[in-house]
Amino acid sequence: MTWMKHEIAAGHKNAGAIPISTPQQQRLMHRTFKAGSTRMIGTYIDEFIMFCAGLWMTCVGFGYLSFSRNQAHKLPLVRHFMWMGPLLLVITVVLTVAS
Repeated sequence: MTWMKHEIAAGHKNAGAIPISTPQQQRLMHRTFKAGSTRMIGTYIDEFIMFCAGLWMTCVGFGYLSFSRNQAHKLPLVRHFMWMGPLLLVITVVLTVAS
């Protein structure tokens, strides 16, 4: 490890870079790359939530579900759910297929 001390002292661009040589370090790197599958699960959960929100917006926009019990409190935004809900569904499907 003396070569690293010389690189650090000389300000070498690879200073501090430790080569992966031991089996323990290789297993650690394998576990690190394997953890990327957790991000994929998180992505699918996000897309599922987006799909459910799009489905709800579509149902509210077309009147299958009521936004509130009192229709006088219906927000002007709700009338846009007729196109926002299906658009969100299409975006979700495209993102799912792309990933």
